[in-house]
Amino acid sequence: MKKRILILLTISLVLLSHATFAVRVPGLYEGEVPVENQEADYRRQAIEQAMKQVLIKLTGDRNAALRVALSPVIDTAERYVQQYRYLQANIGDNPVTNSRLRINVRFDESNVNDALRNLGVQVWGRERPSTLIWIAMQNENSRRILQPGEDPDIFYMIDQYAKSRGIVVINPLFDLQDNASLRVSDIWGGFHYTVINASQRYYPDLILTGKILSSLPGIWEGLWIAYINGNETTFSTEGSYLESVLNEGINGIADIIARNFSQTSAAEIGNTVLKVIDVLTLQQYAKIMNYFQSLSPVTNVEVTQLNLGIIEFKISAHGGEQALNRAIDFGRILERVDENQNIYRILP
Repeated sequence: MKKRILILLTISLVLLSHATFAVRVPGLYEGEVPVENQEADYRRQAIEQAMKQVLIKLTGDRNAALRVALSPVIDTAERYVQQYRYLQANIGDNPVTNSRLRINVRFDESNVNDALRNLGVQVWGRERPSTLIWIAMQNENSRRILQPGEDPDIFYMIDQYAKSRGIVVINPLFDLQDNASLRVSDIWGGFHYTVINASQRYYPDLILTGKILSSLPGIWEGLWIAYINGNETTFSTEGSYLESVLNEGINGIADIIARNFSQTSAAEIGNTVLKVIDVLTLQQYAKIMNYFQSLSPVTNVEVTQLNLGIIEFKISAHGGEQALNRAIDFGRILERVDENQNIYRILP
């Protein structure tokens, strides 16, 4: 459904907008898989696999590809293709003999969303919480906090696992301030106050700590704590390889995020009336209007009342008021003034 905007000011206001939108999860509607060659049959199969990757990210369900309700979308995946391209990925030292063809597929966002909502399937929007990650590892008799500069391969894997689930991860800077405020013993001992205090400078929505060790050859363990909304959720992972323990750790936090933050309604559209105060310039007005229009659940925005410094909006969104407020909170363009009312103020 196209988004319609009823503007009670002149059209010229829109032209003044240079809004800085919130960081939204990229690549949600893209999948990339290996393919034998460029023949149509192989391409068709690869497009279906790429759609399965996209559905995992859009629903927040790691088992989305196995859901019977999603079969109609998977089986007709070619119908939703917006663009595809072949990539040659070099593997090993010889780029001629060690290469593997891949296909990158981008699907049409609007058509995929409409198809899922028509099936009554929950769609998770682009606005998603960020997770700050601290990981400590025990090697033989020593323990240390993993850092991107010292462990680039591990953090590359974490980034790829996060992308496959459509979540946002933040890596600490590990500068003097981090080193002074958090030690490996704080993570290992689960000293939550220290972890939370050290994380505040990054303004994350969630915090994830992990303790990884290999107690026996060929056995890796991960003990994880997720800090969310003042609560702690613990879970463990185990595998024969470090990669599998890290992958399950990211899957674990992705499952928690999806349960707590994904939309609660797939098809129903609800209307919400809210106010934004302290709107003093035309640029601020245009920034707010463009921001509302950019939110994934939103289908329509109307300005219903305009007073000095205060604008009242009527906004239609999939999932209604809950989904809309959640998307706004993630965006960090507006902050809520009153927890019990839909009154917001634009952030500087």
